[in-house]
Amino acid sequence: MKRIKEIRNVPWVFYDGDCSVCRRAVWVVGRVLGRRNVAFVKLQENWVGKLFALKRDIGLEEMKLLTVDRRRLGGADAILYLMGRVWWLRPLAAFLRLPPLIGCTCATYLWVARHRYCFTGRCAINPGPTGKRAMG
Repeated sequence: MKRIKEIRNVPWVFYDGDCSVCRRAVWVVGRVLGRRNVAFVKLQENWVGKLFALKRDIGLEEMKLLTVDRRRLGGADAILYLMGRVWWLRPLAAFLRLPPLIGCTCATYLWVARHRYCFTGRCAINPGPTGKRAMG
């Protein structure tokens, strides 16, 4: 990955650096997106919190993206933007943006983001009255 000071006029992806699922995703997709001049930075960096007006320990619900033209995107919108930068993912991104699917795309992203710590056994979701974890 490139050093932050060397990056100019490229999209920046901001991810939860405390999340092992997120770090693994950055390692996997970083190999493809790094060749397309996309930079990756942890959301926990102090200057990132100021950029996105994140409150301490709040605001890490979703990944963030700063586009080349300085638009701020988050969650599924950020994923779809990044997919559009990879020629072989563009058709899938267009498909997922269709009106019948965009709601499902956003809901799926939010569910995965909300449960990302559960995948590694560090789930912070409170058990429901039956003792099972709530999946909502």
